[in-house]
Amino acid sequence: MKSENPMRKIRIEKVALSVGATGEALEKGVKLLKLLTGGKPAKMKSAKRIPALGVRPKLEVGAVVTVRKGAEELLKRMLVGIDNTLRTRQISENNFSFGLKEYIEIPGIEYQRDIGIMGFDVTVVFKRAGRRVGIRKIGAGKIPKRQNYFYRPKWQPVINILQIKNYHICQALVYNIPMGMLDGLKQLGDLKKMRDQAMEVQKKLQGIKITVEHKGVIVVMTADQKIVSISGENDLGKVTEAVNEALKQSQKVAAEEMKGLMGGLS
Repeated sequence: MKSENPMRKIRIEKVALSVGATGEALEKGVKLLKLLTGGKPAKMKSAKRIPALGVRPKLEVGAVVTVRKGAEELLKRMLVGIDNTLRTRQISENNFSFGLKEYIEIPGIEYQRDIGIMGFDVTVVFKRAGRRVGIRKIGAGKIPKRQNYFYRPKWQPVINILQIKNYHICQALVYNIPMGMLDGLKQLGDLKKMRDQAMEVQKKLQGIKITVEHKGVIVVMTADQKIVSISGENDLGKVTEAVNEALKQSQKVAAEEMKGLMGGLS
């Protein structure tokens, strides 16, 4: 049996995370990239003047950080945020890109008050052995084009021919990455689904209002235990009792709503 040519194996060269913003938003973007990668982002400056957008030359308009060591593990986490699915138009000859609207979609990343809600872009670049020969500054040489780009035939990427949109299939058939390497993605995807369901329940609870009248005090509270209004008697003891009663009823309603979610987790 003919052995596989090791020079033809495709590997992940790097994963680049970037944000586009200016001013205070850019500083938040830099914090976000540090949080996600632990690296030091580089700020990007504009080379053109665009009056309509208020952009001038040398204005800082974004930040990018490149990850090489540990790129594969980082990519696994990023892909969970898009349900491990890529569209054909997101894939080029030797790379693919996708965006995440909110960083909290990544498993293990919690909301950061100093950053707020922010999205970012991810670009993954692939390579074959020998690529450095063509790009090094000293003693650079020529390498065949087929070694740089992954197409068959040359005008169409391999991924387009196979009509692959799911990364699990893509990495197994095209990128020669062992299938077992991403076994944990399914579990992470399930966790994301559960979290999305919990967020839906939370929104539903916010819309449910419970009215409790106790000893002349009327308390209106949402099912997620937030007080909407208190009216009637001003006696502190009576108000406290009425609020406690409203809390009990709201917790009971919340428990009923959560039953369906917990059933899905079992």
